[in-house]
Amino acid sequence: MSIIHGTQEPNFRPGHLYKYRSFASDCDKQRLLHIIQANEIYCSSPASFNDPFDCKVPPVDSYDPAFVRYLIAARSAKTEEEHCEVYRKFVAPRMLKNTELKAFRSGLKAHEQKKFECILRNIQEKVNKSGVISFSINNDSILMWAHYASSHRGVCLIFSSEKWPDIRESLYPVTYRTTRLPLILNRQNFDAGQLFQAVILTKDQGWSYEQEWRVITPKSGPLKFCDQALVGVILGCNMADEDKARVRNAVGGRSHIALYEARVKESCFGLEILKY
Repeated sequence: MSIIHGTQEPNFRPGHLYKYRSFASDCDKQRLLHIIQANEIYCSSPASFNDPFDCKVPPVDSYDPAFVRYLIAARSAKTEEEHCEVYRKFVAPRMLKNTELKAFRSGLKAHEQKKFECILRNIQEKVNKSGVISFSINNDSILMWAHYASSHRGVCLIFSSEKWPDIRESLYPVTYRTTRLPLILNRQNFDAGQLFQAVILTKDQGWSYEQEWRVITPKSGPLKFCDQALVGVILGCNMADEDKARVRNAVGGRSHIALYEARVKESCFGLEILKY
């Protein structure tokens, strides 16, 4: 499976990426051991996410009228000059006022609205067909261990972005907001592709503790990673000894995969990650 490379690269890229995994059910255990032994991780479909706002294109009423007309007109622009002229005509002269935003329904012609809804529907379909791998840059989050690693009974996988170059150039940080995406055009090169990317990489502020980074693939399904990419496994502080043994056996003699364990700190609410 290939990786989707974006046009805008973040200034900061984390050296290590952390993937919390459950080890509760037989299915969970089978999937985790498969990741370790087969060097293969699953890219999830956004349609399966538990947050009803995650990876969802905002409704028509939330869009700036100038952006709506621009996006519709830009689809027919055949040259860069025509594209820039469309931008100057619909967007560049001024920022829109709240009264104009409220007048969206009455100001947008019916056929324009249908075209725009069709564009948004196509983008949502593309988003739903894509694949997403979610990582964190935090390996000691009490909440994430509880939510995603079966109440601290699971593990946290450690990947090196430097040793997994295919995704190092395709990593994007998630942006957290208190309001839904304000899709007002402010750059000439803003297009449906950027809207697609923004939809996948924008979440509610309540999720900010996850410090999430995402890799976007053209479709959901398994993705191979090179043998050296997985550099460590952190065992949860509540993990059963027999489960620790299964993970240790899965790692086998691969010396580049270090084993750690999370331990509860005695002096404060926190975890410390120590060599196993």
